Amino acid sequence: MISSSATRRAVAPSLDALLGVLRVAPPTPAPLGRRDVDDRLRSRLPSATKPVFVGLLDPNMQSGVVINSIPSVKYVDTSSRDLTGYLASKLYAGGGAHSIHSQTSAAGLAYGNGIGGGPTNGRVEYSAERTPDLPQTLGFVIQQLKKSPHDTTLVEYVMTLVFQESRARDDFESRFTVFLPDFLLPFGRLNSCDRAR
Repeated sequence: MISSSATRRAVAPSLDALLGVLRVAPPTPAPLGRRDVDDRLRSRLPSATKPVFVGLLDPNMQSGVVINSIPSVKYVDTSSRDLTGYLASKLYAGGGAHSIHSQTSAAGLAYGNGIGGGPTNGRVEYSAERTPDLPQTLGFVIQQLKKSPHDTTLVEYVMTLVFQESRARDDFESRFTVFLPDFLLPFGRLNSCDRAR
């Protein structure tokens, strides 16, 4: 148990009572290869064999929401290529005047939007909500990124965004609970000591 001594003493009686009623049972593995969204889509549209993008429609909404998410670095990814890619993903994140958030909001194409993500969840995302026209918003974002100048003065801006993600203010138990999966193998063993350092 990951906790302080005082916490362990306080929860020990309840924990012992809970452990006393639990029984050992073999785990039930999830079916491999099953994709519920794909199956549901094929039941409605048999020609949709491998969807890349999935949209959910609510005819009562007057605006749309878009979320694009791709895998990114995690805390254990330390190669030069991984770190450079992560830094590049922050160039147009945040709330700076050049950011996608600021430009898209100023154009009136989305109000809650921007590029985010990081090593905690291992993803980079672009999301936009309250979007009156999704294709127009995405087209605008793509064009802004394509025409963006090569600006080395943004290095300091990027570094401030990179170091915003911190677990320092959390208590020990919370930090360790979130941190531990970064070093676990699928079989529940810790990775090498070199990674843990």
